[in-house]
Amino acid sequence: MDCPCAVELFYLSDAPGDFFDIMKKAKQNGAFINCSFNKVRIKEGLISGHAYTITDVIEVRNKYELVRIRNPHGGNEWTGRWSDQSEEIKKWLSANERKKYNIVDDDDGEFFMEMKDFLTFFKRVTICHLSNSLVRRSKKSTGLKGYGVHGSWKAGDNAGGNKPQYKSFAKNPKYKVTIKDNSRDKDKKATLIVTLMRKGFRSHQGKVRGPEIGFLVYRVDGKVKLNSRFFRSKRWEANSGFTKYQREKTMRLSLKPGTYLIIPCTSEVDQEAKFYLRFLAEK
Repeated sequence: MDCPCAVELFYLSDAPGDFFDIMKKAKQNGAFINCSFNKVRIKEGLISGHAYTITDVIEVRNKYELVRIRNPHGGNEWTGRWSDQSEEIKKWLSANERKKYNIVDDDDGEFFMEMKDFLTFFKRVTICHLSNSLVRRSKKSTGLKGYGVHGSWKAGDNAGGNKPQYKSFAKNPKYKVTIKDNSRDKDKKATLIVTLMRKGFRSHQGKVRGPEIGFLVYRVDGKVKLNSRFFRSKRWEANSGFTKYQREKTMRLSLKPGTYLIIPCTSEVDQEAKFYLRFLAEK
């Protein structure tokens, strides 16, 4: 089943070291990205109160990491380094380079920021990854291959809880996915984005929201029996942790190419709920 999208939220105070590469690859794959901050920024041309859109992520001369940002209300552009009127653009880049990177001096609400300034001024970034069925094809946009699975935990059947060392854990729903390396990567690893959503979450406003949910990811090499012995002896590759007050849990995993097992589970045995599991990868 094709999966429309998966959403990641990043707080830039705790952003991973390769966050520029994450955003760059996301844009190449056709993702929607927005950013926001809390403090009012009038002096630098930035204004709080609405989200900005990231329209491009580029590296100039293999040295300068730039993010192109658009104010959806128009006007009020960034006035610091790499802004429309800055020395970096006027003196450092030739007319051909400006054309190549689509750097224009217009009062259109769109501007460039260097990555280090972006991390300083903005607080949050949301990336909405689209599956390849929703991405407009171009030389850069390849999209992600996505799948979605509807499921549920039922007491006395497959609600095995979150303890891999217990026999009941092996009863949980199990989903296999095989991922391959993207040749554009330098680290020879494959990216897998997993989202687990509890269905009916919004219908419980003001009430007990149901069990805490999460998922574990295991590597599977060859043909093995996915029984309690397997889970007691095998170390998981990733553990999302559990959430009770949020509708979903999302994790970005950088894994060696191969076959993996995704185990959605509740925090305790025999807790019932319905879920929707999504996972996306480049290959």
